[in-house]
Amino acid sequence: MRARVEGHIVQIVSARALAEAALSVPRSEPTGGSQAETSVGVAADGTLVGVVVLTDPVKDTAPEAVAALCRDGITVYLLTGDARPVAEAVARTVGIGPANVIADVLPGDQAGVIRSLQAAGHRVAMVGHGINDAPALATAGVGIALGTGTDGAVATAGITLMNGDPRGVAAVPSA
Repeated sequence: MRARVEGHIVQIVSARALAEAALSVPRSEPTGGSQAETSVGVAADGTLVGVVVLTDPVKDTAPEAVAALCRDGITVYLLTGDARPVAEAVARTVGIGPANVIADVLPGDQAGVIRSLQAAGHRVAMVGHGINDAPALATAGVGIALGTGTDGAVATAGITLMNGDPRGVAAVPSA
């Protein structure tokens, strides 16, 4: 994200974008305290001036939802744009093994990951809640949106769980 503020170019950038833009990083750059946090930089005129730490809390019922899917013989993956350490921390919390974590995937590339899984013979359902999930939701054999998510995710998915509880995913009939 980029804006002009009082004559200065201000950017909110990911760690990847910081590296690509070759922004200078002061030695005293703060970092997040948890592996489940994502830090983004705030840059002014090409110099990092701050870091914002973002968290997206895991729903309390997510571990139960993953366990129910696994009991039904479904292989569960975590496909995310988050950095691998953040993704693996979330995966541990919900009961997904590190071999099933696909991290650092840009939103536009997530649909390609879905297509690759399908080309390998897998039937793929995608669960998402954000606008960045929309392309993958549309590509999957079954797109399932949490009803508490963005309008873009809800509009794209074939199924919407109105209460936003991920345990409802296990209740969706298989095709």
